Amino acid sequence: MRNSHYKDTNYLNNTQKHENGLESNESDYFLEESNRIDNSHNMTDQILLQAYSTRDDFYQQKDMLYDMNQKISKASNFLSGVKYFISKISTKRKKNNLILSFVISICIIMIYFMM
Repeated sequence: MRNSHYKDTNYLNNTQKHENGLESNESDYFLEESNRIDNSHNMTDQILLQAYSTRDDFYQQKDMLYDMNQKISKASNFLSGVKYFISKISTKRKKNNLILSFVISICIIMIYFMM
């Protein structure tokens, strides 16, 4: 009987050690899993920060391109105005040349008939 009692006690001790070992393994597993989740969260945060930074850069580039487009439009409008004045000057020169050539022709014809 004493031997049976010793076996039961030994069995209980082994069972408790086994359960403690399982609890230790289980807590280690959960601790490692918690660390993995924390690492995943950190990587996700870094990726999100990069995405936000990229988005901000795109907005900044969009604003810069919009400003450049406005400046080019203003320059184009200014140049079209300059082009209009140049065409007017060119037309006026042609008109003046035509009038001058007509006057010279008349003068030559008058000189020819007067002689």
